[in-house]
Amino acid sequence: MIAVLADIAGHAVVAARLRHGVPTIDLRVDYLRMASGDFLLASAKPVKLGKTIAVVDIRITDEQARLVAVGRATYMTREG
Repeated sequence: MIAVLADIAGHAVVAARLRHGVPTIDLRVDYLRMASGDFLLASAKPVKLGKTIAVVDIRITDEQARLVAVGRATYMTREG
């Protein structure tokens, strides 16, 4: 579930800027600790938004604001 959340957050930040959906090329997640509580929060920050590739860093925290996982995802930005 954490990897899915990371991918959705990364996709959302790229798709919002490009105004179209983007396929995932690669996703890496490092799990840092067990999550606790009822919800997780994912924040995604673009590292590069190029003509063909986008790279995004993702941070996932639990409801105590503890860092649970970090990820990096790559997406194809070219349409068609």
